[in-house]
Amino acid sequence: MANENWYPRDPHKKSSRRNWGCFVFILAAVLFWARALIWVHGAIWGEREGFIKTEDCRTKIPVKQGSPDTWFKKFTCTYEKTDGGRIVGGFCQAVETDDAGVCTLVYSYEKKPENPTK
Repeated sequence: MANENWYPRDPHKKSSRRNWGCFVFILAAVLFWARALIWVHGAIWGEREGFIKTEDCRTKIPVKQGSPDTWFKKFTCTYEKTDGGRIVGGFCQAVETDDAGVCTLVYSYEKKPENPTK
């Protein structure tokens, strides 16, 4: 009885290992860029908790939460929270200053409550 598997592998047949390697590489690249975008989002715009003084600002512009007017601005928010830590409201402001550090413009919006299903 002769061994039927002694023939070399067909060079035109694609390897399934190569396909999995490509998939793993693409998946790793997607996860890397997704993580990088999350970091950039937090570094460039978003919300943080705190207090800022805006009484001396020359111009006050009300904006809507989540609107394009809030993009690329870092908002400082004062939150109202439940005992469990869920946000039920608040007020957020982003300040622009001149070269001397004087407030020239403030963007503000009222923080909406978090989704109660979370």
